[in-house]
Amino acid sequence: MSASLESRQGLLLDNLESFLEEGQDTGHMRPGYEGFARVLRRVAETEHQSCLLLTSREKPGELVPLEGSRAPVREPVTLSELRAMLVMPGPSGELLEAIDGLRQRSLIERGQHSGSFTLQPVVLEYVTTRLVAEVSGEIAQGGLARLIQHGLSQAHTRDYVRRTQERLLLAPVLACLLSVLLGPAQVDELLRSLLDQLRQRALEAQGYGPANLVALLHMLRGNLRGLDLSHLSLRGVSLQGIELQDTTLAGSLIQEAVFTEAFDAINGLAISSNGEYWAASSRRGEVRVWEAGGQTLHRIWQAHTERVWSLAFSPDGRMLASGSWDGLVKLWEVTSGMLVWSGRHTGNINSVAFAPDGSRLASASYDSTVKLWDVVAGRLHQTLTGHTERVHRVTWSPDGRLLASGGYEKTIWLWDVEQNGYRGTLQGHTDSVIALAFTPDSRSLLSSGDSTLRLWDIASGRSIRVLQGNVGALFDVDWSPDGAHLVSGGSDKLVTISDAIDGTSSYVLRGHGGLVFGVGWSPDGIRLASSSWDTTIRLWNPATGVSLQVLRATDDPITFFCGVAWSPDGQRLASSTYLNLPGVLVWDVSVGSPIWRSLGYPTPIRRVAWSPDGRWLAGGGDNGELYVWDANDGTVLQRLVGHQGPIKSVAWSPDGTRLVSAGLGWPRQRERRVVCLGCTTRGTCAYHCGASQDNLCGGLGYERGAWRYVGQWGQ
Repeated sequence: MSASLESRQGLLLDNLESFLEEGQDTGHMRPGYEGFARVLRRVAETEHQSCLLLTSREKPGELVPLEGSRAPVREPVTLSELRAMLVMPGPSGELLEAIDGLRQRSLIERGQHSGSFTLQPVVLEYVTTRLVAEVSGEIAQGGLARLIQHGLSQAHTRDYVRRTQERLLLAPVLACLLSVLLGPAQVDELLRSLLDQLRQRALEAQGYGPANLVALLHMLRGNLRGLDLSHLSLRGVSLQGIELQDTTLAGSLIQEAVFTEAFDAINGLAISSNGEYWAASSRRGEVRVWEAGGQTLHRIWQAHTERVWSLAFSPDGRMLASGSWDGLVKLWEVTSGMLVWSGRHTGNINSVAFAPDGSRLASASYDSTVKLWDVVAGRLHQTLTGHTERVHRVTWSPDGRLLASGGYEKTIWLWDVEQNGYRGTLQGHTDSVIALAFTPDSRSLLSSGDSTLRLWDIASGRSIRVLQGNVGALFDVDWSPDGAHLVSGGSDKLVTISDAIDGTSSYVLRGHGGLVFGVGWSPDGIRLASSSWDTTIRLWNPATGVSLQVLRATDDPITFFCGVAWSPDGQRLASSTYLNLPGVLVWDVSVGSPIWRSLGYPTPIRRVAWSPDGRWLAGGGDNGELYVWDANDGTVLQRLVGHQGPIKSVAWSPDGTRLVSAGLGWPRQRERRVVCLGCTTRGTCAYHCGASQDNLCGGLGYERGAWRYVGQWGQ
């Protein structure tokens, strides 16, 4: 090699990928071949007049840091990948025609894989230079067009490609802005003002603009702390290893993004009293603890076998308590993650709370009890009984003398801890109590439920102030058979019947203790069904508003019902279950018991729909699969695959020959799929087929706190 560098020679290394690790896609050399990496580095770093030509299907990782600034990486893309990157994809034929025109002019060349292509090197360099100039000039003038149309850095590309994009696109743009605006502070202010402009546009009209501006801000600042990123479409943004403290993402749409680590849905959250430790729990029973004010992951462990709804730090921050749906309350040492002790309820645990002095721990459960535990000894101190329904929340007064608990029975119980007994009840809520908090002087209590916030005077037991709230979300709607009324259910736990002409409420049906996720009129219009996460299905008389019947899954007391649908003859009722045992139940309404059940699916089922002849039942799962059952016995007849996200709604055509599904995500394949209708990014919530089987005539989507009419499609 020394002789090759001293004289002018040409070397060829063919099929270099044979020296690289198989199946790793890292560009690292196989064990025993590290010497070739040293050779490559020496050739790249030493001044000489020779030429080394490499051919390889994969780039050696050792060469990535040594690439020149004028050597853009050409990563071939397929037609489908290119179309997916477009902000507003047009017809596939137009894109194919444009690609063919570029090929005829020799501006692009074929990639290694079939159907892939890339720009010619000279063209790529020209386009890169032109794009940098236009984007930087446009930003300096307060423009947005190029920022919206083009993603300057793609989160899901290979690491070396993304680093090259940052070096050849983002860095030059930022350098131009700094030279024009004479300082980082002015550039920072300009970029944030452009984010404010984009926030005024609809999410689907923001394109790559927010992601590009966020990438530039991160390159300028080194972090993204304290930014307002609310109500922005962050498409293809890389947030890996980026500090986001005090940054708000409320109402934002984050898609095709990369985070530091994968995380599950968070059910519980707690912060130690000094702010040093942060803790979060997941629906899979996992607990994570961060230190340094939530910046560094300290420890992660599998704490429970079911979802963990509640976490609480001890007052000194040394212990962490967790309560789970597996019926266990556990105490952990924060620094080591070691289990100190565990106790048991006979039902789900939804709330845990330490006494102000840290000597006792309270836990509230679906078994209708509150238990007090001796923290040091790890044994049960007392069981507080009196609740007649599931207890959802428990909290201590700051002086440590009182304990308040509330749940599904709408009554708040007060316990005198010093006297080891019952103190009194607070009554006034018309629905479940979901949150409790004492004022700092321990004289008053705040409670929330039934869309109200109430302030109670502890001494007198009176409600001294009521703040009225509004419904947060609607989950289902249905027309009456005569079209004169509309029924809806939502997060306020109410079933509302409205006049279809003027929208005024005819009846507000109260009785559910949880979110109402399904509503449906019987075919004859005489009865109304509603399903809820309070583990019940209720049948109502819509003319009088009277509750006629309550259906429960007696073998599983925590079955959360989601969708509900009447059979065409009105004799059977189908319901989908969401959390504990996902699946479908079909009820005989006359006797109030299930005819058959198909439970234990790997995915929650949101919605169900009967075929017009009553022979089949269809339901959509969160895994994007559509199930078709035999309505007589629950046999699975078909599993239709097409959606990439949860299926939110299903509907049959009037003749029963076609089935429509709507939900999140675009289809992966076309088999068995007649047509895919892409709607709002938040997902569609309800569909109804019109009188003609060739028309899908109604769609409602819930987005940003309001219902949106999606549209009407013909054949």
